[in-house]
Amino acid sequence: MSKMPPRRPSPGQGPRPSSRQTSPSRRPPPAKTVERDAGRDASPILRGATRRMLTTTGGNPQAEFVSHEDPCRVLAECQACSLLDLEYRKQLQLKTQDFRALVASKGDIFARVRIMDCTASDVRFGYRHTAKLVVSERRERFFRPAPAGTKATPPKRWLSIGLYQPGSHEVVDIGNCPVQTPHINSIVAHLRGALKTFDISVYDERTRQGDLRYIVIRTAHRTRKTLLTFVTSTAQKAKFTPLARDLMERFSTTLEGVLLHVNGTAGNAIFELNGAVGESMKDVLLSGRRSLEEELCGLKLRVSAESFFQVNPYVAERMYNRIVELADLAQSENALDLYCGVGGISLLLAKQCRRVVGVEETASSIDDAKSNAESNRIPNIDFFQGRAEDVLPVVIAQGVNPRYDVVTLNPSRRGCQPEVLERVAALAPRRIVYMSCFADTLLRDAAALCGKGYKVVVFEPFDMFPGTSHMEVLCVLDRVEPQKG
Repeated sequence: MSKMPPRRPSPGQGPRPSSRQTSPSRRPPPAKTVERDAGRDASPILRGATRRMLTTTGGNPQAEFVSHEDPCRVLAECQACSLLDLEYRKQLQLKTQDFRALVASKGDIFARVRIMDCTASDVRFGYRHTAKLVVSERRERFFRPAPAGTKATPPKRWLSIGLYQPGSHEVVDIGNCPVQTPHINSIVAHLRGALKTFDISVYDERTRQGDLRYIVIRTAHRTRKTLLTFVTSTAQKAKFTPLARDLMERFSTTLEGVLLHVNGTAGNAIFELNGAVGESMKDVLLSGRRSLEEELCGLKLRVSAESFFQVNPYVAERMYNRIVELADLAQSENALDLYCGVGGISLLLAKQCRRVVGVEETASSIDDAKSNAESNRIPNIDFFQGRAEDVLPVVIAQGVNPRYDVVTLNPSRRGCQPEVLERVAALAPRRIVYMSCFADTLLRDAAALCGKGYKVVVFEPFDMFPGTSHMEVLCVLDRVEPQKG
């Protein structure tokens, strides 16, 4: 059985917060102004202390004085970043506590598993390099027609570009969002006026009238290049092309391309899938290129507009390197990477072992992954497109590799299908490394694998989403050798 590599220290972790609580009878310290960290937006943050009700996953609400910051003007309305006003050390402490409480709630199955403290992000503001924003509109209700012989003035329009308020379909305009990159905020700020200038109609989900539904912006961390996709209800290339040209001219040094994606469905899915599994309706290129180049862990990665890629490259790089350490592959071994995206983890593993097979549902991601293998000159890798539960039996039947020593999993929030876990366990890899953005499905799948001959060795949380209650978790499972006799 391979040994667990030591975990590298987290530069951003800092000392653990003091266990001493502020007495309720003490007056909160006066508010003071501090600068944002990581060299981002230099606008001041108001810092002070307030009595706040903190509710953990364990379900035990606790009122206490906590230091707070005020970096967002719509924090209460948006609610996407519920921890953003807390000092960062307190955020990390709460996330660690919440995850440990959730694990403990599952009973004795994980009682002896080591749980690491949540690893900090090097950057807590401006870390989000992908924004998926909904657009809504409110028009002037009482509009008086122009007198005869005079030019009519169009009714006033108020546009909101942001996120749905939890539990509703009301759109909160996020303004200059502190967790998005400044470049994304600049493009969104320009669009608020440009959409009206170019007379772009906004989709109304009640009447199903109008064109623009969503705006998706992706920025590369190293190159600062950007892709923008307009998601519309109908194909309106002629209407959006002038706007695309305006954007390409205004952001000429960074904007790589502007695309149009048609989604005529009635639901809230941003990208519509059509035809074969994972195959999106063909995007219309309005101007520029269809993809951008990202750099991560020494790899140059092509990433298309619809392909999945981690929103926080600072933490993603740390997690990818940690997965390679935990996999601990030998040159003679083989690896299987399920839900491989554009192939980042697959390519890093392929540098360490004999051969890797990557499986991904989304067609654009597989196209990117194959291109990335070629551009990085990594030949010992095969990619297959389709759902893991459908493709895995085919890969096994074809005998691409005689065995798989390590399996890595990185599914969506839904986790793995039961048949995927069944197939993976039947392959009998010595180690499984599971990367998850949703702790509930991770623990569900880990428990299932524990019933199929595996044991959880360690949980390692990472703060992929500073300011929110969410995190990514790495879980390592080792095969339990059956006892002889």
